[in-house]
Amino acid sequence: MDPSGYQALKLWLQGYIPLDRDAFHVVIGAAILLATLLRKRPLSLALAGALLAGITMEALDARDDLRSIGFWRWRECMADILLTIAAPLLVFAFTAAKAAWQAFRTPP
Repeated sequence: MDPSGYQALKLWLQGYIPLDRDAFHVVIGAAILLATLLRKRPLSLALAGALLAGITMEALDARDDLRSIGFWRWRECMADILLTIAAPLLVFAFTAAKAAWQAFRTPP
């Protein structure tokens, strides 16, 4: 069975960028985070964008899984979504923790 256009694009990118499949998800999430920060948008927008990108990519992967192997590899899909949102989520969490710590240390 021929790969879908989405899978062909992923294979083409992996031919030029020497990263494994999981690292691509982290890089995509980090790129969304960087684009959000450069445009001076809220971090929550980066988190939402990464989540949307992860879900969209995994929906396309699930469709291809159903067509090619006959079942959905949902554990791999959930792991890939978590990898995609990892960078924005960590930056968001650290920023929120820093703000909470500063509020705690500021005298009333």
